[in-house]
Amino acid sequence: TFDTANYPQEEQLKYGKANPDKFTKYDMSIITVDDKETANKVISRITKGQITFEDAIAEYSDKNYSDSDGKLTNNSQYQIENILKDKENLSSVTALAKDETSAAIETLMGWSIFKNKGDATKPDFSNEDTLKDVQNYISIYETSIIEDYFADIAKNFIKDAKASDLDSAAANYENAVVEDLAAFPLNYGSSPIFEKMDTSKIKVLATADKNEDFLKQAFSLKLNDYSDPIIIGG
Repeated sequence: TFDTANYPQEEQLKYGKANPDKFTKYDMSIITVDDKETANKVISRITKGQITFEDAIAEYSDKNYSDSDGKLTNNSQYQIENILKDKENLSSVTALAKDETSAAIETLMGWSIFKNKGDATKPDFSNEDTLKDVQNYISIYETSIIEDYFADIAKNFIKDAKASDLDSAAANYENAVVEDLAAFPLNYGSSPIFEKMDTSKIKVLATADKNEDFLKQAFSLKLNDYSDPIIIGG
């Protein structure tokens, strides 16, 4: 087994540097209301000078995406994009000049009005918080990148294991863990009527009883053969 939690920091850094815009941070305030009509009413009042943006936050905003003062809390570009109903509206937010207010934009919860409070901050990939931001993004939205990385390692491992043996090959791979799995029946979903696979010592296989790819490969292997890499949880 290989644990996807061990995805190397240098790979995360490589992704971040290739996609810096995603991790640019914006200094924004936001007002969120239930409907477009209310949002347009708020914009009209702000435009006419009847109310300040800050007072409108206190009077109208549901504060779904902000702190109590209306400051946008999750302010990386990818986080802003993910609250928009239509991601095509991202540029309408990120292109705002300082102190400029957006039109009413539909978000996942209601309609929102953004105000740019200052210059955007480009990511500093030597900063620990930035690296955590990249890690969070990849682990939530780009899990296939991590899975593909370990699948490629596992494919090379299989070649090496076939050329020598499993234990010898594992010794040459960082984070490779060799575990012994006792004989088990083909029991999809671990029906109580039949004997079950014991995963008490091999937690990574906790959901394997419902993983069709795992079961099909496990029960079609010939003696001393290796399966293809199988993704099971992490």
